[in-house]
Amino acid sequence: MTLLQMGSQGTAVTALQKQLQSIGYPLQKFGADGKFGNEVRDAVMDFQRKNSLKIDGIVGPATQTKLNEKSSSLWNKVTNIFSPTPTPIPTPPPSPTVSIPQPPAPEPVVGVELPPAPEQEGGIHPVLIIVGGLIAWKVLKRRGKRK
Repeated sequence: MTLLQMGSQGTAVTALQKQLQSIGYPLQKFGADGKFGNEVRDAVMDFQRKNSLKIDGIVGPATQTKLNEKSSSLWNKVTNIFSPTPTPIPTPPPSPTVSIPQPPAPEPVVGVELPPAPEQEGGIHPVLIIVGGLIAWKVLKRRGKRK
C-alpha cells in the first residue's frame, strides 16, 4: 500500500477524498480533486483523533483499514435504510374471552282468545297477545261457522 500524505496526487487521493466525504468530512473547499492538500490533511488528522490512531495526517495501513471499516459500516447502514431486512410482524396475543350477557329468552307468546262480542258473531274474534311483557290486540277472522 502506498502512503498518502501532503503533496500526493492521483486516483488514490481522489478515492480517499470520496471516502472521507462518505463518512462525514465534506471537504468543502476543494472536494474530491485528487490533490492531498491542507483540507484533506486536516480531515485525516481529525479522523485519526476520533478513532484513536496516530495523529500524523498520513494515510498508512492503520488509517486506511479504519477508513475502510467506517465507510463500509456507513454503506451497510445506508443500504439497510433503503432495503431493510423485513421485520416479522408479531402475532398479537389472543384477545381475552369476554362473556357478553345474553338477554333472557323471550317469554312464550300467550294468546288469549276473548269471547266474541255480540255484534261480532260473524266470526271475527279479538285476541289479546302478550309477548315479553308487551300486550297487543289482534283481530282474528275465523273460517267457517262456529258451532
